[in-house]
Amino acid sequence: MSKVIVIGPPGSGKTYLSEKLKEKGYPAYDSDKVEGLFYWSTKDGKQIIKPDNSNIDWYKNHKFMWHRNFLEDFLADKKDLFLFGFSENVYEMIDLFDKAFYLYLPEEKVNERLVNPARNNDFGKKSDERDEVAKWLPSVHEEAKQHGLTFIDSTLTVEQIEKKIVG
Repeated sequence: MSKVIVIGPPGSGKTYLSEKLKEKGYPAYDSDKVEGLFYWSTKDGKQIIKPDNSNIDWYKNHKFMWHRNFLEDFLADKKDLFLFGFSENVYEMIDLFDKAFYLYLPEEKVNERLVNPARNNDFGKKSDERDEVAKWLPSVHEEAKQHGLTFIDSTLTVEQIEKKIVG
């Protein structure tokens, strides 16, 4: 194994896959649960705290980011791991990993998963949030291609995805 990052749009299964691989004994992490890794900022870079009542207008004017220095320290003492997540500056972190994968999911499947009651993340449950995801989804797919990430069909089973990322 090695240091592997798996990214994808909302609803692509990042959290679910991290939980399932962890259950199987892999050193898998959901970036949203790595305390200290992420933060919210204004468009001009000022770090802020996300309010509980954030809506689509708030999301449009703020960025979800990762601290590179924190991630470097987090990775330093780990020989092998799988990090599942996404941030607006994720491509500035790709060089810290041996392998990078992108969980591809077409828009109709993204919408289906975002409204799934079993999903723990509230983002995407509102129609205006899903509309916003639909607007930027093609550019998210394209950016992953431009950075040379290996695409994985996110509709595959956990076992099939496991085979692709574990190697």
